[in-house]
Order: sequence, then C-alpha cells, then structure tokens
Amino acid sequence: MIATGILPSLVQAEETSGINLKPLTIHPLLKIKYGFDSNVFHASSDFPANSEYPRSATSSGYLDLVSELGLELQFSNWLFLNNFRVHFIDYQNSHASQQSTTGYPEFSGDHMLKWKSPAQGLNIEAEEKWKVTSDPMLQDYLVWQWQRVKRLNNELGGTFAYTSRSGFWLEKLKYSWERDQYLQSLFRQMNYGVHTLTLQGENHLLPETSLALALRYRNVYWDQIEYGQERNSNDLNLSASFNGRVSEKLSSILGLGYEVDLFRNGDFEGTPVGVLKLIWKPRETMEFTFLGQREVRPSTTSQSYYNNVFQVSSRFQNLWPRGLEFGANFQWEWDQYQKIDARNEIIYHVHAETLYKFAGVLKWLKLGAEYNFDLAQNDIPFYPYHEHQVNLILEASY
Repeated sequence: MIATGILPSLVQAEETSGINLKPLTIHPLLKIKYGFDSNVFHASSDFPANSEYPRSATSSGYLDLVSELGLELQFSNWLFLNNFRVHFIDYQNSHASQQSTTGYPEFSGDHMLKWKSPAQGLNIEAEEKWKVTSDPMLQDYLVWQWQRVKRLNNELGGTFAYTSRSGFWLEKLKYSWERDQYLQSLFRQMNYGVHTLTLQGENHLLPETSLALALRYRNVYWDQIEYGQERNSNDLNLSASFNGRVSEKLSSILGLGYEVDLFRNGDFEGTPVGVLKLIWKPRETMEFTFLGQREVRPSTTSQSYYNNVFQVSSRFQNLWPRGLEFGANFQWEWDQYQKIDARNEIIYHVHAETLYKFAGVLKWLKLGAEYNFDLAQNDIPFYPYHEHQVNLILEASY
C-alpha cells in the first residue's frame, strides 16, 4: 500500500520568524518527543497461539529527536526554499527485548525554486521532495530476518502558469515524477514510478473565488515486468472544481470528476472522484475543518485502490493563558483494493494535541503533549491492529 496523507499538526501550524541575514533567512528547529507506543510494529494481536506468524504487538517507551534546518533565499523575482530534516527514534523495550529496535533514522528534504515575471503573466515553479526511511514495521516477520527495510521516495515536479493581464484567466501546465524504491533486494520487485501531466484552467470570477477545469494524465509503471503486468496503467482524470469564500467566515473547496484507468493486461476501471472541504472560522483564534475525499491511487499489492477519507478537525489558538493552543482531529479512511489482492481496509485515527508557546525572550520555545490512536480493520486475518501513542513535546524553533 502506498502511504496516505498525514493529519495536520499544531506543531507546524505557525511560521517562525527565522534568523535574517538578508537576502538569506535561516529557520532552525529542534523537537524532542518522549513517549510510549503500545504497538511499535503495527502488529495484530489476533494470531492463534499455534500460528506460524510471530505474536509481536510490542509496546515500548521511546525518545524521538527531530532536527530541522530551513533556508530561504529571496532576490529580485526569484525565491529559493530549502529544508532538511533528520528524524531519529530510539526504542527502549522492556517487554520483548528480542523484538525491540534500538533506533532507526529517517532523512528527508524538500527544495523549491520560484520565478515570477516582473509584469503580470508567466510564473515558473520547480520543486523536489525526498525521504529515506528505515522502516521498523516490516521487521515483524521472521522471513525478513529482522532487517530494517530501507526505502527511498523521491518526487520532482514543475509548473508553468500564465495569467491574463486582467487576472480573469489562469492557465497551468504541471508535470511531476515520483519514484518509490526499496533498497533491499528482497523487495525490489515493488519499486515503481509515476509520471503525471496536468493541464488546468482557472477562471477568477471574484478576488477570492475561482472555477477550474483540469485534465490529468498519469502513467504508473513497475520496474519488473512480471510484477507490473497487472499493475502498470495509463490513467485519465477529468475534473471541475470551485474554490472560494462562501461568506466572511466560511470557505470551501468542491471538486467533482471521473477517472478512467486502463491497465496493461487489458483491465479497465472507471469511477467518480471528488473532494469537499469546508473551513469555518467563527473567530481569528478558532477554526473548524470538514473534509470528504475520494481518489484512485496505485498500489504495490493490488492493481489500484479507491481511497475514501472523512475528516473533522478543530484548532484553537491563544486560549487562556495567552499562548495556549489546542487541536483535535478525527479521520475515518476506507481503502477499497481491486483485482489482485481485493480487500477492504478501514482505519480510524484520533489525534489530540495541546501546546503552550512562551512569550518574550522565550518566544522560540513550546511545550506540549499529544495523543494518537489508530484502529485498523481488514478482511485479512493477520492485519487488524490498534495502537495508542502518548507523547510529551519540547520544541525550540526560530
């Protein structure tokens, strides 16, 4: 399964001022989480006692360190943004030491280059994202000999946008390439790539409102011909969307479309897709978001899957005492896998987080706590799992 999106977090909700060395601005960050995870490997506890699979729903305390360095360089009509992050978790497992992990790193970065023409007209944007992970969840099975599974994900994209002199019409041409690669030979048959080309036109009826029509072509391919025979596909998506302010306190995004997927082996699929997002801000310090979304995604275990998401989230800032923030999210996700490994997965996710941002000379410091709960249900007997995670947070950013 290809990873889904991440729920918003209060930690990244507010931009920091940075160290200004014109034209360069530096944004350093250090975050420390100390917590407890009830199910490190996302393993099921439903195995029978005589099962050939290990029963390893292992709980553990852990220390999570995140260091991040952001660079912002702006001159003339150019803007360059760069971010590099090192993420390291050290598990201290006292319940089942033979299955514990001592620690694993994750490296990631993103780079963006923007150019805006002096006169209204052409804008160019290029972006790259990459991430190298050492995944402990796949250590759960003896056939993999307790090795960490290293994985590289890389995304590269560019956008050409042209706005009419009146600002009434905007045309965009986007291209992106994604590469997902396992570094162990045992999993290399699952290495895949995705090419995406999108042509989009937007009509700005009002300053904060637009109507858009988009045509997207996507080519999905796996490196090994045998593995990709039933998974390689050419997809065409036609959609229309509305994005704008409904009232002074309510904004919305509404998109409807239809996607057709043609697989190399001759299989054909077509399904409606769409998104509805409502953002209600009754006050500047208070925000509520509702999201409903359906899209088609390629899969390493199936031909493709329909990803259905329902999410409700809330965020409050500057509570008493001033500087206190609170956020809560609930997400229900239903993944419908097709053909090869047809099954249904339902995942419930609950997230709650509170943070206190100091003022004055300590304005760079935040303290907080968070709670996460995941409950996954699946047609496959050994997949369902549940997980609790409790964290204390210290964050220093500038």
